[in-house]
Amino acid sequence: MSRRKPKKDGQEERNRIRNGPVEDSPVMPTAAGVPQNLKEVHTMTEKMIENRVKKLQVIEAQQKELEAQADAIRAELKADLEEKGVDELKTKNFILRWKEIISSRLDSKALKAALPDVYGQFCRTSASRRFTIA
Repeated sequence: MSRRKPKKDGQEERNRIRNGPVEDSPVMPTAAGVPQNLKEVHTMTEKMIENRVKKLQVIEAQQKELEAQADAIRAELKADLEEKGVDELKTKNFILRWKEIISSRLDSKALKAALPDVYGQFCRTSASRRFTIA
């Protein structure tokens, strides 16, 4: 079976949708400009990396601004509940709750200091990867 060179007018995307993902190629979440599967990933030039990092910084700044706005609205709603002296308020479309939640958690630092052998028996390690841009 011969493969024709895909057209630049979106034919490759239509073929991929019709034929499904390539076997042994994990599908990645879709987003504007994000590859559909790992076989479409290519090595970026330094200029491409610089542009992607700059775009990421702009998006993260917008995200921080939106989060600050959301936090301000939450604080306003909480203050209104406190002013009214209620921990739950029903409106036509929503139920707002600002209640105290009590939970018990293990103080691992204190356990390690007081009973290091016990701490060592139940200590679990995990591995992860951290992505940073400096």
